[in-house]
Amino acid sequence: MPREWFGQKKSAGLVQHFYSQGLSPNGREDFAKFYERIHRPTPLAERLRFSFMRALYAANRAGVRLLNALGDRFHWERVFEPVVHGRYAAKLDPLLYTFHWGIDHVKHRYEIPE
Repeated sequence: MPREWFGQKKSAGLVQHFYSQGLSPNGREDFAKFYERIHRPTPLAERLRFSFMRALYAANRAGVRLLNALGDRFHWERVFEPVVHGRYAAKLDPLLYTFHWGIDHVKHRYEIPE
């Protein structure tokens, strides 16, 4: 099967589903229990550092876009890359754990009997 027949666009389908369809009441309750069990509260210093880095990421991304747009206009050969890591693009959101929750739900199906 040719590569171009599939996998051309990444759409994060699981997260999109939760945002667009929502969870059933049972699903919300189950996810809340899972999140409470695995989540450790983030210290204030870490939350502040992440917020600061997120602001730097946004400023860096805007600057790179501007420089690259100017580069396109003036035919610069250099393409500018962000210097702040992309991990700071997303907010700290409990729904980032939905994949982990799903794995937790199905992992028993793959246990090898002793």
